[in-house]
Amino acid sequence: MSALLSVSQVGLQFGDRPILQDVTTSVQAGEIIGIIGPNGAGKSSLLKVLAGLLVPMNGEVRFDQKALQEWRENERARRIGYLAQSASAHWPLSVRTVVELGRLPWRRGWFARDSAGSAAVDRALSDADLIGLEHRLVTELSGGEYMRAMIARVLAAEPELILADEPVAALDVHHQLHVMELLRQRAANGVTVMLVLHDLTLASRFCSRLILLEQGRIVMQDSPQAVLNSEALERVYRVQMKTVEPEPGHQIPIPWQRLS
Repeated sequence: MSALLSVSQVGLQFGDRPILQDVTTSVQAGEIIGIIGPNGAGKSSLLKVLAGLLVPMNGEVRFDQKALQEWRENERARRIGYLAQSASAHWPLSVRTVVELGRLPWRRGWFARDSAGSAAVDRALSDADLIGLEHRLVTELSGGEYMRAMIARVLAAEPELILADEPVAALDVHHQLHVMELLRQRAANGVTVMLVLHDLTLASRFCSRLILLEQGRIVMQDSPQAVLNSEALERVYRVQMKTVEPEPGHQIPIPWQRLS
């Protein structure tokens, strides 16, 4: 089966500083891929390259067997949803209006609403636990509520590939689990999810595979059990890890103390 997304020897550089170096991976439909690594490892830059927001200096990204840069922007926006790490609201729009922005790639004009699009927005609002908040202004929301509105905007487009940069960082623990369960449900229905995570517990529980980055290079990519129990994890993060086993056969890493 052909990969939905393939990345071949991708390199990215800002000035004379290398950001990504020889990144190669492939992703199948329905996978949840967690991108992990310390600050400055290149996680967010990699996600932007996969979204087509940054063009690599060398190498190639192919989506559905076609070079990413060959896709028309509107087509790409329909099939790939991107959630930025620090998305911000500049206008006092209602939550529903912001979520409706996710349907723009499918419309011929802002006022060209359709029943299928309205239904997709309704589902996204419900899935993101925003019922009752849809008429609030996004500028009046808490940080966690606002992030859920941004997640709903991506879901409303019903993309085949979701790229999310730290989607649960601003959420309380209840909604962290809720969003991760929601993404896992999307993956079970064939949607591919790639997300940057700092929470290794969530990564171990919800991801089907992890990509560990260090200084722009892939150190390891494998199942969560393989990556999170490796010496590479302690070397890259410079912390001693301990593990707990909340249920038989499932170990969760806990950063225990810094290594000098």
